[in-house]
Amino acid sequence: REHQNVYFSVDANLIPEFGVQHDRIKNKEQFIANLRSERMYYRLLASALINWKPIMDAYPNRMMWGTDLIYSWNFEPDVIHEIARFGRDFIAGLDPEVQERFAYKNAVEMLGLPLN
Repeated sequence: REHQNVYFSVDANLIPEFGVQHDRIKNKEQFIANLRSERMYYRLLASALINWKPIMDAYPNRMMWGTDLIYSWNFEPDVIHEIARFGRDFIAGLDPEVQERFAYKNAVEMLGLPLN
C-alpha cells in the first residue's frame, strides 16, 4: 500500500502443492497425476483464486504472471503444459479488467517496453 513502485510476481506458487509447500511433491509423475485429476485440479484452482484474487483486485497494476520453475523436470513439455493450463485457467477466473494487466501489461509497463 505504501510503495507504489513495488511489483509482485505470481507463478508456480499458485499451485500450493507445487509452490510454497513443494515438499509434498516427490516427482514429476505425482505432480502430473495431481493436475490431471479433475477433482484435484479444480480444488487447487479454487484455492489459488481464493488466495490471490482479492490481492489482485486490490493491486491490479502491481501484480504480474511469472514463470518460476523449481525442479529440472518442470521444464519437460508435459509438465510445462500442465503449469500453463493451470495459469490460463487461473487468469480466466480473474475479473476481465485485471486479466490483461496481470498477464501482460504490468510487466511491459514496469520494463518500459512499448505496448503493441
